[in-house]
Amino acid sequence: MSEADPFGRLPREVRRRLDAFSAAVDQVDLDRLSLFAVRPRGTRHEAATATAADVAAASGRVAAVEAARNVAVDYIARRVATGMRIPRMGQTGGPTTSSSADRVDLARSFAEAITAIALEDLLDDDVAAELLGPWAELLPDAS
Repeated sequence: MSEADPFGRLPREVRRRLDAFSAAVDQVDLDRLSLFAVRPRGTRHEAATATAADVAAASGRVAAVEAARNVAVDYIARRVATGMRIPRMGQTGGPTTSSSADRVDLARSFAEAITAIALEDLLDDDVAAELLGPWAELLPDAS
């Protein structure tokens, strides 16, 4: 583990689950990804977000969680941009998600799911579930 590799601070099982989850997300059609773009509101969600931040700080995983969240946001941006291109025609189509606000919600929601997985061994189940939201169905052990 080094400072250059913030993911090295994550347990091997957590890294494995992040990889499996990412692979599952890769299999979801771009049109369907927008269904995961929830924008939860309220004190329960705010509390879960604050708890995750506290747990990341207390466990020394802030850098790993931030790096994972950045990868998640970049991934959504690339996925949406790639989905807009029609390769044979050399033209671009409209984005699948209807607005830039929808794309921001999708990236935020995905980043929160990644946070839940990166801290899953330290978070209470209800906090992790709140952060995962509908993304939970893509977890490798989801039924």
